[in-house]
Amino acid sequence: MKYQMNMINRIKQSLWDILSCGLPRDSDIEPLRKIFLMNSIILLGTIFILVLSIVAMFQKYYLLAAVDILFMFFSFWLFGFLRKTKDIDTIGSIGAVVSCLFFFYLVSSGSGNGSTFVWAYTYPVMTIFILGIIKGSLFSFVLLGLSLMSFAFAGDVPFFHVYPTEMIIRFVPSYIAIYFFSVVIERVREITLGRLQKSKIELEQTVRDLKHVNIEKEAAIASLNSALDEVQTLQGILPI
Repeated sequence: MKYQMNMINRIKQSLWDILSCGLPRDSDIEPLRKIFLMNSIILLGTIFILVLSIVAMFQKYYLLAAVDILFMFFSFWLFGFLRKTKDIDTIGSIGAVVSCLFFFYLVSSGSGNGSTFVWAYTYPVMTIFILGIIKGSLFSFVLLGLSLMSFAFAGDVPFFHVYPTEMIIRFVPSYIAIYFFSVVIERVREITLGRLQKSKIELEQTVRDLKHVNIEKEAAIASLNSALDEVQTLQGILPI
């Protein structure tokens, strides 16, 4: 039983080390959250891409399989670079740019018999949660704009897949809806975090005030004890 518990604890520690890039558990919550999220997306996405690239090979979508494999290797590099540098902003921006191009390819090419566009729905969620509302919104609408461009010129550019009008009509509002809900969730998280940080500051100030009051009380008690000693000394000298 003890051996099993030790094994479980080692597995938990190893998993923490992988997802946190080696950061300690008492690290600042915001960088730790972003690193956890980025590593989770990279590792989970790598597994999915590996499986889907194999499926694409069997279905003879060789270009799609090649692009998937290239993006998978990029994800491996991103994971290693994040672990080495801990530079969240730079790596997040690089990942957002390359992912935008990757999702644009999936949407515009219509690979997988026109089904790969569905992965574009994950883009607003990832960019907003990692980069914040402003930068995440910028990248989200860039991808939407590129997608609309591919829809508009699908008949003129051979590479662009021609989607049914019904699909385009439903894709755009559903993409915007996912973007909107992602913004709302992130904004609520920011407000909650701000209130928690404010409460933490107020509690720390209260602790400092109580310590100051205790110091004053201790000084007053010491002064009273000193006065009492003097009175007792005088009682021994003077006939009261």
